[in-house]
Amino acid sequence: MFRFAVAIAAIFFSYQAHANVVLGLPTNGSVQIVGPFTTDPLWGPNPIYIQLFFSGGPDGPTPDNAWVGWRTFSNISTSQSSLTLVNCGSSFGGPCLSPWESNHGYLPVYAATNTLTTHSSVGLSLQEDRATYSVTYWGVPYSFSLAAELPDGFSVLAPGVPEPSTWAMMIIGLASICLLSRRRPQHLGI
Repeated sequence: MFRFAVAIAAIFFSYQAHANVVLGLPTNGSVQIVGPFTTDPLWGPNPIYIQLFFSGGPDGPTPDNAWVGWRTFSNISTSQSSLTLVNCGSSFGGPCLSPWESNHGYLPVYAATNTLTTHSSVGLSLQEDRATYSVTYWGVPYSFSLAAELPDGFSVLAPGVPEPSTWAMMIIGLASICLLSRRRPQHLGI
């Protein structure tokens, strides 16, 4: 019985060690997927398939006495493939996805084309007053969320953005070089 328990524990922990990892992505920008990409000697580079999850919606409450619907989009692409995810809803919380729309999907990524470019936006935002049935655009801020489930050993590498202190040091250094290069040598008369 003890050996059986040890075998079950070993299977559980080995599965946990090789589980996929879910990481957040910027909703507008670009990142690189890095990790142990492989190449088949016969078929060439092997892709990894990452699963992407998208959500989006209005920040804040919907207007009173109105039916509000929204549809948000996120386009994720590499130089070889792309995927558009859609998230939508209404003030009543009812689903509004058509069969061809989804807020999660898979995208193949190769070692040579491992840069993901993301862009999220609001495609439809309308308010319909139940009394007059007038349709107007509803100008409120929206929030987006994008995450990727990567195979074990892979990670997301975001481009580095210098901190403000680094920017200040670079500007001071550049200004010093400019001042020193404009300085004329002093000629002493004998």
